[in-house]
Amino acid sequence: MPARRRAARVLAVSAALAFTAAVAAQDEPKAPASPDDAAPADLQAFEDAWRIVRDEFYDRRHKGVDWEAAKRRYLPRARTARTRRELHEVLLAMLGELKASHTGIAEPDVYKDLIETEMKGSLTPTLGLDLVRLDEGYFVSDTAYGAPATEAGILRGDRLVRLDEASPEDLLRPSPWDVGLGGPRGFYVAASAGKPVSLGLQRRRTSARAGWESYQVTLTPRPWNLHEAMRASAHVTEVAPDILVGYVRLYHVLTDDMPRVLAELLASPPLSEAQGLVLDVRGHGGLPAAVDSVLAIFDPKAPGGAAWPRPVALVVDGETRSAKEILAWRWRDEHRGPIVGTQTRGAVLGSRYVPLHDGSYMLLAWLDVRTLSGGAVLEGKGVSPDVRVQDDLPYAEGRDALVEEANKVVLEKVLAQRRSGHVHGWY
Repeated sequence: MPARRRAARVLAVSAALAFTAAVAAQDEPKAPASPDDAAPADLQAFEDAWRIVRDEFYDRRHKGVDWEAAKRRYLPRARTARTRRELHEVLLAMLGELKASHTGIAEPDVYKDLIETEMKGSLTPTLGLDLVRLDEGYFVSDTAYGAPATEAGILRGDRLVRLDEASPEDLLRPSPWDVGLGGPRGFYVAASAGKPVSLGLQRRRTSARAGWESYQVTLTPRPWNLHEAMRASAHVTEVAPDILVGYVRLYHVLTDDMPRVLAELLASPPLSEAQGLVLDVRGHGGLPAAVDSVLAIFDPKAPGGAAWPRPVALVVDGETRSAKEILAWRWRDEHRGPIVGTQTRGAVLGSRYVPLHDGSYMLLAWLDVRTLSGGAVLEGKGVSPDVRVQDDLPYAEGRDALVEEANKVVLEKVLAQRRSGHVHGWY
């Protein structure tokens, strides 16, 4: 079996087994999972995480870190931690010394809300609201299409000021974080079915219009997931007279369903009526096999030709990660079209979730996957866009400069095709 195919198969199996591995029983009894951050610290979870990294980390030399010495440095802090959340912050600090992606901690409820449901493709109560912590506060980084936050008019770049009349840091939940790569931390609002959530937000720094800067909205969570958000994202924009550019957001490739849904959307109105396409791949990674399926949709050498033979631009940013970065690298290598946006995350290692004694989960980098990128080192580097766009998040008022630029790039290609007389293809 060729090396690239073998690595893809191993990585696909590891990703597919992430959920089953996380819920499998261990020899040692586990503490029951609890969403309560104030649960007592369980030192055994620290010991588990340290031992798993020692034995199973993808780099047997631990990237030059003396792992025994690291334990001696952090164990005293772990022993003084009073709560599970405090212990996990100590663990994150220790794991951060490895400077590796796919090595972090997911709280029990975070694993259930963000990871398990998407791997299963099941619906779960959600607001569809992602935030990032910057120097000025917590800002809306994304809202899922069709989710309550989007329907309520919350915009990308709005600043979260209050959450159920409390400060955001008291109630927000931490999204999984590549501590070894650094950068801003992501958060989301935990949601329970039928329980309204009140949010106070700020849209602008200053305004002459009284009351415009701040607003309040009450959202009621409802069952939703990123599969459905992908379907809801499909739309077209008239970027010039009689020229429609389609848009679809591929939120992740954690399941084989996502490429299938993408193909269905491209073959149906309104996307099938467009002369070009913006394919937005910002966000989570997933299965290399699913990446193969996505690329096949745009492959002119496929039997019968490409399912989408018209111009297409790929949108990436600093949160495009993992298998999506393999997709971006191959997209360029196979000449599928331009890549628009900012540098991708540089988080390209094979990984799996491992349960810890306190009910949380550690994401462990256990496999080097350079064979999937032709030997190119993407870990810690990422993929550079062909068209670089400045992306300013705070108080963006919903503006998405990356998609705006991608629309222009696709329009230019459509017009060039018309001038040349070629109907399909980039080259």
